[in-house]
Amino acid sequence: DGYMMYDGEDWIGRELTLNNASMYMLQANEPTKLTLRGRRVSATEAPVVLKSGWNWIGYNRMQTMSLADALAGWDVRNEDNIKGQKGVAYYDGWEWVGSLRTIEPGKGYMAMSSKDASFVYPTSTTPNAASRAARPQAVVTEPQTFVPVDYHSFKGNMIVLAQVVNNGQPVAGAEVGFFAGDECREAAVTDANGRIYVTIPGNESCQLTVLILDGNRTMQLTDAIDYTTDGICGSPLVPYIIDLSSAAGIIELRDTGDDTEKVFDLAGRRVKANGQQHASGLNKGVYIVNGQKKIKK
Repeated sequence: DGYMMYDGEDWIGRELTLNNASMYMLQANEPTKLTLRGRRVSATEAPVVLKSGWNWIGYNRMQTMSLADALAGWDVRNEDNIKGQKGVAYYDGWEWVGSLRTIEPGKGYMAMSSKDASFVYPTSTTPNAASRAARPQAVVTEPQTFVPVDYHSFKGNMIVLAQVVNNGQPVAGAEVGFFAGDECREAAVTDANGRIYVTIPGNESCQLTVLILDGNRTMQLTDAIDYTTDGICGSPLVPYIIDLSSAAGIIELRDTGDDTEKVFDLAGRRVKANGQQHASGLNKGVYIVNGQKKIKK
């Protein structure tokens, strides 16, 4: 609800008054470290007030907390969610699930609340009853092939909650990459239930191409996902389904030649470089080489 820019001498614009419960976005032209001056506030001095819909919220405690501990005072409802610059978690009626696991000092978050509410952060990290009773979450490995760009280059993001299945069964350990043109915006590996919870960074509307690596198979969705800032694609009850058994929805990047190095573009076409099937002579861009993503610079 306000904006200020530094003109080389002073801050100009619609004046902002900083408080301890709100989030602020800052665009920096170079890396820097901020020193904040003031006194610690008590939890009751800085309650977080939520309106129905999206809310920018700050975190005013001095230690990292689990979502279950930090948000214990929020009268949360099924499918309320919270996201950061990277990572998102949903309340599924029992616990918080997703890629965002903790709340950290010095960071801001966006909370989607189904109703008006308020809460305060606890002063202790002692696990509450909800966190002690939470179901253990499967360990998910990090992507090895798709390398996302730095999300700090973008002012917004959208949530995608997807499930990869094959003949109706969840596919664990599949790597999923989301591309805007040749730029990988985000990537994740499916959990034991075939699910990924991601925030895809962006500034403007665009179409996202989805690539999937499952074992030795490299596939692409025929349908693109439309990126919109603060958009939501999928939910815990109705995830966005990526069906590897659907011939109409999947392009498999197949090899049609006998050369040892198999090179495809992101549209699934076999490409040649200087009349040969090798990556060294390709134009700048992103390619799939022997099932692995390669960036030609």
